[in-house]
Amino acid sequence: LLQEMPEGSKNAHPILDGLYELHDTVGTGGFAKVKLATHILSGMKVAVKIMDKRQLGEDLPRIRLEIAAMKVLCHQNICKLLQVLETDTKIYMVLEYCPGGELFDY
Repeated sequence: LLQEMPEGSKNAHPILDGLYELHDTVGTGGFAKVKLATHILSGMKVAVKIMDKRQLGEDLPRIRLEIAAMKVLCHQNICKLLQVLETDTKIYMVLEYCPGGELFDY
């Protein structure tokens, strides 16, 4: 579920090459950007949460805790964590795409 790869191609997110095709940004937050993506092999729509480790700073352990929790959570009202990819500077959380807006909108 966790893959580590170095960064270093022209693409802004080379770790996703051959796995996911990124589309529009569907959300942003203090530490992350969420992009709609398509899994290349299956054609399934997913959400990719992209976090910059340098911006996370002291919150990095909290993110690792969130990832550990999401790996074991399975509930109809929680987006499923499908994959985690990590480089020297970024963490990518590939999540089930749950359209319909933010929870805060309700």
